[in-house]
Amino acid sequence: MPGIEPDRVLCESCGYDLRGLSASAACPECGRSVSSSLPTARRGSPWQRRPGLAGWLRTAAAVLGDRRTLWPGVEVELDRSALLFATNIGVASAIPVVSLLLAGGHADFAPFFFLGLAAVFTGLTWTEMTGLRFFGARRGWRTTAEVAGSVCAHASVGWILSGVAVALAWQVHARTDWLVRLAQSGVFGYRVGVLVSLPAMLAAAFLSGLLLFEMLVYSGFRAMRFANRPAPGRDWSGRAVIA
Repeated sequence: MPGIEPDRVLCESCGYDLRGLSASAACPECGRSVSSSLPTARRGSPWQRRPGLAGWLRTAAAVLGDRRTLWPGVEVELDRSALLFATNIGVASAIPVVSLLLAGGHADFAPFFFLGLAAVFTGLTWTEMTGLRFFGARRGWRTTAEVAGSVCAHASVGWILSGVAVALAWQVHARTDWLVRLAQSGVFGYRVGVLVSLPAMLAAAFLSGLLLFEMLVYSGFRAMRFANRPAPGRDWSGRAVIA
């Protein structure tokens, strides 16, 4: 089964085993060119090719707006993907902390707030990775730890939306007196007061990023279900026969 053979080269469209085929041939099952399924076709996202500010911005833009082009090029690896994930989580956690400080929050609380947010984002992402491997195995897909990690690392840009939304909710609630009075007065009933309370607004803001993260993960999960990881030392020339 594809899901339990991480080193086997498969057609990335249908999962057909490409053993014995020339790299210049086509998949007998779906007609996709074999060369487009080889690990060398996955040249890496902009971040994977060159980690840095420009690579991060281009990768974030591709994840959010050009996923059909992005996912077929994401390299199956964990080192640069882990660094991308750490960058996204750092940005997502720092933005609400800055908002807290601007709203007059206690500076002593800021480091704990940052670490708490980072821990929540990391824990939810780890849970998502575990779920991808479980459901991928049940469907016969090859969702290895490297594939799940690469997908979730790139999709973690969705957590930045959570950070931005939480920061905006904090600022709106801190700077809008009528909203605070409405939450406390109960003039429109208990339910309305609860909806405009700070905890409710922060929860809704956080969930907006969670929803985006889930959508991005799903698109990557589908696109990389038969992704082939690099095989060091192999010759993938057009005349080569896949072992």
